[in-house]
Amino acid sequence: MNSLYLPSMARNALLPAVICGLLTLLACRTDVPTITPLENPSESGCCARLVPTIDDRQLMSWIHYVDDTTDALMFASLQGSRWSDPVEVRRGSNWFVNWADFPSVGAYPEGDKLSLHWLEMSGPQTFDYEIRMVQSADGGQTWGEDFVLHQDGVQAEHGFVSQTPVSDDRMFASWLDGRRTKSPEDSDHGHDHGHGAGDMMLRGAIFTPDNRVLHEWRLDDRVCDCCGTASALTDRGLVVAYRDRSEEEVRDIAVVYQKGHEWSKPYIPHPDHWKIAGCPVNGPALDAIGDEVVLAWYGHRDDLAQVRVTFSNDAARSFGSSFRIDQGEPLGRADVAMLSDGRAMVVWLEKDAEKAALMAAIIQPDGTIIHLIKVANTTASRGSGFPTLSIRSGGALVAWTDNSDPSAGILTALVGFP
Repeated sequence: MNSLYLPSMARNALLPAVICGLLTLLACRTDVPTITPLENPSESGCCARLVPTIDDRQLMSWIHYVDDTTDALMFASLQGSRWSDPVEVRRGSNWFVNWADFPSVGAYPEGDKLSLHWLEMSGPQTFDYEIRMVQSADGGQTWGEDFVLHQDGVQAEHGFVSQTPVSDDRMFASWLDGRRTKSPEDSDHGHDHGHGAGDMMLRGAIFTPDNRVLHEWRLDDRVCDCCGTASALTDRGLVVAYRDRSEEEVRDIAVVYQKGHEWSKPYIPHPDHWKIAGCPVNGPALDAIGDEVVLAWYGHRDDLAQVRVTFSNDAARSFGSSFRIDQGEPLGRADVAMLSDGRAMVVWLEKDAEKAALMAAIIQPDGTIIHLIKVANTTASRGSGFPTLSIRSGGALVAWTDNSDPSAGILTALVGFP
């Protein structure tokens, strides 16, 4: 597959024919992944997120559009190939609902303890919103009192949350924090996500099932303003990936990792040298098993949009080579998950004529793509959101937003591995 990326203009001429032949070949094989669509778990909505549990269930959160002014945070679980009846966790008419800044669900390793977050307006300005958390002790049947994750009390932008369980009674969350972007003179006139006085920060915190925030850290003082964060737990501690922002407006993917009770300095595993004056709204994806880590991201390298993947075998202290996996016209919006055999599965969106395709690949640490499949057709608009995946026995669960039909909502499918 690396031959798709020839270091000359011949690559662009050969690429469509190579891809067409490859997909035709894959369609004729019997040892490729199978795709099984599931019953639609939602009537309408967006912004699905998936997470697996230790007993091989799959959990999903999403936003349901109740009406023009009201939204609801929904939750369901998949056992086998059947979704549970959706549970409405919360609803509100003062939420910040955004195609790229979506709720997340977290599952503690043992028991039925879960956590969910959503974004709720906290002040009069467009981007004054806070991260509200709510937790369940019975697998999502009932939910307790909610609380605000960050402790600053500033009416500013807080969002792009990633959750990772640390232990049976500890959950980690990373987020983008705009407390330093506000000043008394700030207003919505010329307002760019509240960024008037200072820089957007990356912060992280540990919280417990009884809503106590135990620790909070400042992980990076200057980051890209609206690209999602990603976190994972290795045998040596937590790792967080995000899009950095230099003083020269270079916005490449950076990593920080836990060192005991402290954190490393941020570093960029594979610089793209992507200089862009605005936020690309396309954050990284990260996963880990033991000390094996996989990182996937969208960026621009040599003036080409790319989706790249890299692996680490030392808990993100360093990464090996990076590999381009897209097929020539990526929209990005990647998600990634480690497999138990050291490979990884990646999903992303790729332009497909006038629409877009939800693509999936299984890749080895040496960059070899074992399987490349098109999971579904979708649209290239922002409304199609970010696909998400979760590994399960024998394959994976994939969820995405279908906005080609107002009644379609969240779609899901099982991808079975040969």
